[in-house]
Amino acid sequence: MDVKATIQAIQETGLPVDGTVCSTHWSIRHTDSNPETRQKALDDLKHALEATKAVGGHTVLLVVGHGNDGPLDEIWPRSIENIAKALPLATQLGVYIAIENVWNHFLYDHNGPHTQTADQYVKYVDELNSPWVGMQFDIGNHWKYGSMGDWIRQLGKRIVKLDLKGFSRAENKFTKITEGDLDWADVRKALAEIDYYGWAAAEVNGGGLEQLKEISAEMDTVFNLL
Repeated sequence: MDVKATIQAIQETGLPVDGTVCSTHWSIRHTDSNPETRQKALDDLKHALEATKAVGGHTVLLVVGHGNDGPLDEIWPRSIENIAKALPLATQLGVYIAIENVWNHFLYDHNGPHTQTADQYVKYVDELNSPWVGMQFDIGNHWKYGSMGDWIRQLGKRIVKLDLKGFSRAENKFTKITEGDLDWADVRKALAEIDYYGWAAAEVNGGGLEQLKEISAEMDTVFNLL
């Protein structure tokens, strides 16, 4: 991220940057068996935290690794140990490390049923044991694997931000936010139960003004704001 250009754009438009994404996390992973790669992942995470603070943001979205990097009893502690090294900086800056639930074959069974729970995500976040680590919970990503309302209830205050998109279990594909078969009524109920307030980002294809109006209207619909 060009920090100087981003700050200038914020000043010119009045649009905030609430958070960023650690851009190298898919290819340079905290679960990698190579210690040099893990060091680079740590360096990139620290850079992301500093750049995010510089532009006024308060979360860095992080995909912690990939299940293909080894057995669970190796990649879990390996990634925890590496990410923990960034916690003093996150604490100093007041910027969250926001772990996203994605299709990375880690902390859930990618080939499993749609009755899975958020148990492993809860344990993983809690093991990092920091008020500056939470979840950027993607509501659409894991509807394929479980009840998103129940996952929200399990994760509770660990959720610091939301991403949303639609998903159809019937067709096994991502959809527009208002399409598919995701149980948005239960999602709304669960968010109210955990007293969630904060940012929600539409992780869908963007576009010009008309497309953005459509996305905004879809978000209003699923959150029952109309």
